[in-house]
Amino acid sequence: HVVRTIRWQLLLPADYSHRRFNLLLGLALGYTVNTIVPWRLGELFRAWFVAKRQDVRFGYVAASVIVERLADALVVAAIAGVLALNSDAPSGFRTLAALLTTGALFLTAFAVATRRSRRVRKAVWAVASLFNNQIRVGVLDIVWTFSELTLGVSFLRWRFVVSTAVMWAIYLASYLLFSHGLRRISGATGV
Repeated sequence: HVVRTIRWQLLLPADYSHRRFNLLLGLALGYTVNTIVPWRLGELFRAWFVAKRQDVRFGYVAASVIVERLADALVVAAIAGVLALNSDAPSGFRTLAALLTTGALFLTAFAVATRRSRRVRKAVWAVASLFNNQIRVGVLDIVWTFSELTLGVSFLRWRFVVSTAVMWAIYLASYLLFSHGLRRISGATGV
């Protein structure tokens, strides 16, 4: 989680990301909310909490969370794709890789279209206009900032890419250790 926090910090403006503890606390609280409340609403809570604690726009923090999850989707799609290459792998890996890749490509295409297409911006405005002014401005801020972060240097910067690789290597290593531990326990008990 510390590596995830460091990676998240890379997406936030430098003058707001100096208090890493607030990011780690927001991440922990978001995970806690996710265990209690459905539909991953802990991600919204995490964005709200950090926006308040760091005194940064909610839209910016929420967009950074979406960009983080986009990067995670790309990594999980790549892992599932590699596992799908194994002839003994269940077809679910191919399906997962295809779904995540399609979703990531859709989000990336949406980010590009938001920046380049007046029609897409009008459509976003029309959807956002269904809400009151405060929510409308928040939706527009999230969409525009997501587009900026996805297409900007933050998402493609080498430090973000390296921290993503390190974070997922740690996740995979912990899953591997956990599976070895389960095998040892089940072997020792004869299960």
